[in-house]
Amino acid sequence: MLNPLLRKLCADPTWLLDCCRSVFDVATSSSWKRRLTTRTSELSRGEAVTFLWGPRDVRPIENRKPRILVIEDDVLIAMDVEYMVGECGCVPVGPVSNVEAGLLAVRQNDLDGAVLDVNLGDERVWPVADLLHEHGVPFVIATGYSTMEVPERFKQCQVLHKPLTEVALFAALDALGLARR
Repeated sequence: MLNPLLRKLCADPTWLLDCCRSVFDVATSSSWKRRLTTRTSELSRGEAVTFLWGPRDVRPIENRKPRILVIEDDVLIAMDVEYMVGECGCVPVGPVSNVEAGLLAVRQNDLDGAVLDVNLGDERVWPVADLLHEHGVPFVIATGYSTMEVPERFKQCQVLHKPLTEVALFAALDALGLARR
């Protein structure tokens, strides 16, 4: 179910622009308004979330399978998640098993989403999550631990508890507008 703000944005794409203009008293160019209107009018439910998430240029992905980065340090779990991502109608990117490889994967790939394991050996995935957020790429957090370890800045993200199931992963990716059947 869409929250009321997303419903309003989907119904009237210029609404957010008008709100920003009234709150911040900003004059914006007509070309920016036209781009916003075009982009938001083409959005599906999940892509609207992607648009609100960050600065990424939202583009319709109906003509191709969404590319999902898999970050997991356990080889068997990584293979399982990679398989489930494929079963959700997406193209898995990776898997990668550490922060350095994750940062490189984000920089080198055109990603639509990600599934992030919190603990990568003795590292935490948060630098990769920060970079994904900067790029406007939504992600799902996967953990075998408490959600208390998720930093406040990522509390709005979906958290899946391990062991992951295909049903749970599909629901999480579907909520982001990324799952395909």
